[in-house]
Amino acid sequence: MNWFNNRKMSTKLSLSFGLVLLLAAVIGGFALLQLNRVAATADDLGNNWLPATRAASDMNTNTSDLRIAELQHVQSLTDAEMAAYEKAMDQTMAVFAKNEAEYVSLIASPEEQQLWDTFKKQWAEYLQEHQKILTLSRANRNDEAKALIRGTAQEKFDTASA
Repeated sequence: MNWFNNRKMSTKLSLSFGLVLLLAAVIGGFALLQLNRVAATADDLGNNWLPATRAASDMNTNTSDLRIAELQHVQSLTDAEMAAYEKAMDQTMAVFAKNEAEYVSLIASPEEQQLWDTFKKQWAEYLQEHQKILTLSRANRNDEAKALIRGTAQEKFDTASA
């Protein structure tokens, strides 16, 4: 440290200022790198996760709307009422398909893909029960349709919705 003490005051001040300036530049560079990471994460959230969450939420709403129309179909007594609810179910399934296409395009990880594949399998099982319910309801076998809605179909719907 003797070499530093033997320097002129102006040299000491210049060296100290240079050291402080170098330290500030290193800290600034580190901060920029960290801000780039934050920006990348924010971009991923805004362009992938939020739209995927919105599409998944919309699909959840669509599945509930389908279930409601299905229940109303079973309660219907005329062909005109049944036709109206069948039209509503067809429209709901069309919107579901649009939301599904949006969601599938945003799947970002193998784990998410696995969850999606599991849901698709469970939803297909529910839709099989849905078709049975509609067949019974169209034949005005409403008690059997209600039993199916409250039994197997409810279990399949709950499993798919979980």
